[in-house]
Amino acid sequence: MKLNKELLVQDFERFSNEWVDTPEYNSFIYDYFDQQVDLSPLLTNHNQVIAKYKLGYGEKAFRYLWALVFSQAPKDGKFLEIGVFKGSILALSQLISNELELNLSTYGLTPLDIQEISILIMTTTTTNTLYPFYTII
Repeated sequence: MKLNKELLVQDFERFSNEWVDTPEYNSFIYDYFDQQVDLSPLLTNHNQVIAKYKLGYGEKAFRYLWALVFSQAPKDGKFLEIGVFKGSILALSQLISNELELNLSTYGLTPLDIQEISILIMTTTTTNTLYPFYTII
């Protein structure tokens, strides 16, 4: 099932308005998000690829959380991730933005080694791969 933008917007509003900080409610949200990932081939595939090739970490349910975040993005928005590990969130941002028909420009800022900080860029107009955009020395 393709991501449903209307459901994402409704869920974002619902959970941001009714959230209470209790273990029971947090478990409810976590389980719901986990189930939503299972219903989305896009989010499930991303989770499986990241786990199989050790391209990052994080809970399966977080993929739906990111879908909720990107459902709030403007059609021609920008996303900056500070502290990129292996690029899995940058890749996910592009997958979700493509599915939601957004033209989201995605940037990552991270120290790749002690001597330099690199800016990584991924946009829907590229081949959806990370590459060094420029380096600040």
